Amino acid sequence: AFNKFPEDEEVLLNIVVTCVRCNHPEIAKDFCEKGILSKKYSDITNGLFYYYLAELAFGVDKEECRELLLQAEICFMKAGNTSFDDKIEGLIKRMSK
Repeated sequence: AFNKFPEDEEVLLNIVVTCVRCNHPEIAKDFCEKGILSKKYSDITNGLFYYYLAELAFGVDKEECRELLLQAEICFMKAGNTSFDDKIEGLIKRMSK
């Protein structure tokens, strides 16, 4: 799907979410990192990339998770989008447990 529609942000995000849910974190991480580095996606999509990377780092490195959440918030603020604030807050609360 990605090879056929590499510019389609929804396809890319669906691939990432599917990889996360199917316990393929390295593939999800690879898609997110390449997406961010490509600089061809919207601020909202980049924010989601950072958010999913934060979820992947959650159980491994809390400091990295916090930094990734901060990057996600910055992207969402640039886009003027607050619809992901609850997801970010939820992950922050889970970190403090």
